[in-house]
Amino acid sequence: MRFSFFTRQFLSPSVVLLMVYCLTGCQNVDKEIPAPKIYMNMPQGGYEMEVNDTLLLEPKIVYDYNSTYQWIENGTVIHEKRDLELIPQKHETRDLLFKIDNPQGSDQYEVRVGVIILSNFEKFVLKDNTVVFDASTAGAFSDRIVVYPNQADLVKKNWNGYAISNRVSSTKSDSTAIFHVNASSGSAKSKNFGIYHYQQSVKNHIVFADKKTHHLKSIDICNNLFTAQVAKFGFEKTGIAKF
Repeated sequence: MRFSFFTRQFLSPSVVLLMVYCLTGCQNVDKEIPAPKIYMNMPQGGYEMEVNDTLLLEPKIVYDYNSTYQWIENGTVIHEKRDLELIPQKHETRDLLFKIDNPQGSDQYEVRVGVIILSNFEKFVLKDNTVVFDASTAGAFSDRIVVYPNQADLVKKNWNGYAISNRVSSTKSDSTAIFHVNASSGSAKSKNFGIYHYQQSVKNHIVFADKKTHHLKSIDICNNLFTAQVAKFGFEKTGIAKF
């Protein structure tokens, strides 16, 4: 009779438990992918840009797998890629809808783009601490399509309508206070600003060079230094008390 022998190795209980854990805990588990979600850092009220400027709309998307995209305007698909570049040729407001679809679901995001006329007087090149209150024979200062009337008599040192300045001050003793803004700069940190001088019975209203009707979205206004001083300290020459 022939015998054959073999040795059986026994695993310790701790090793067995570890194997059982791996067999049950390391198995592949298919997790359901959520539906896509769109994020855009759009300013409140929408984007603003000027004619011939470029705006690149780049939606940020999570769970973007096997997706299709649509940019829709007035019910019509105008673009079928994620990013959209706009270079407007006219002043208008555009209401766009961005949509994403994939096997996990869909999402959409409304985008408003206002193509505006921004008149901030930066086109005028002035030396530091300078004011221009005579538009010469032009009779107006023009900034894009906005026309600011100006009438000046240099002999009498009299003017009305609009002047262009970059003078800033809040010092009470400043002798040219009428040409200074009572602030540290123009609006939105612009260097230049307009100064308005009203004269009764003289037409000096803002007009538009294209002779069309435009909707005024916003206007930023600040007192000039002279007006601020009269309010704070009064004006002795005319007997106006401070108010």
